[in-house]
Amino acid sequence: MAWTKRQIIESAFEELGYSDYSFDLNAKQYENALNRLDAMVSSWKQRGLVLDYVVPTTKGGSDLDDDTLIEYYFEALYLNLAVRVAPMIGKTPSRETKQAANRTFRELMNDSVTRLQTIYSDDLPVGAGNRGIEAIMQSILLRAVTVALVALVLFMSR
Repeated sequence: MAWTKRQIIESAFEELGYSDYSFDLNAKQYENALNRLDAMVSSWKQRGLVLDYVVPTTKGGSDLDDDTLIEYYFEALYLNLAVRVAPMIGKTPSRETKQAANRTFRELMNDSVTRLQTIYSDDLPVGAGNRGIEAIMQSILLRAVTVALVALVLFMSR
């Protein structure tokens, strides 16, 4: 399901305690929140996050009713936006909101990192730690035989 930028902004304000039935956002508040949302996503993209979110090339070039993303990113966006818009309306986000914003951002970063698999060449020397099961079993057997021989010698010498 795609979410609009308007829904992200409204969810951020709801997180701060402004519900639809008791508080109407005015055009200036939408505009400021939209600019902060675009700036936040732009900074995330510079960090390497890959999101289905079109960042406008000019300030004010964004539309509130643009479809932005899939449901997976929604929580991270509205929680982090809530933390960013709180000072704009004279509110302090709760500790739970800040923690959830940090957690969802870290999860988003972890999920979007491309992990490269290292492929080693066949002629790469193998270290001592790379022993097969045969070598391990041989070592265990050798120790067991040594212990048995020592015990036999001690027993015979009595």
